[in-house]
Amino acid sequence: MREPGKPVFNISHEYADVLLDTIPDELPAYRGLRHEIVLVTGSKYGVTRQLPLPRDQVKILTLSAKADASRVMCARVPCHI
Repeated sequence: MREPGKPVFNISHEYADVLLDTIPDELPAYRGLRHEIVLVTGSKYGVTRQLPLPRDQVKILTLSAKADASRVMCARVPCHI
């Protein structure tokens, strides 16, 4: 990191005023709420609609969810070669 010409050196040299010289042993203390989003009175949360999936992908996801819920079992069909 201390070799001139390396990308990490250039960035660390440029931002030396905000980077620490040593890594701390523990995380800083929790400072509580750092931000708050104020909504306009009477407005609703913005909900974006999910894009529809192709029908074959929906089938796969549905079967996978049912299999995870133990509602669908794999058929044991002999393999004919």
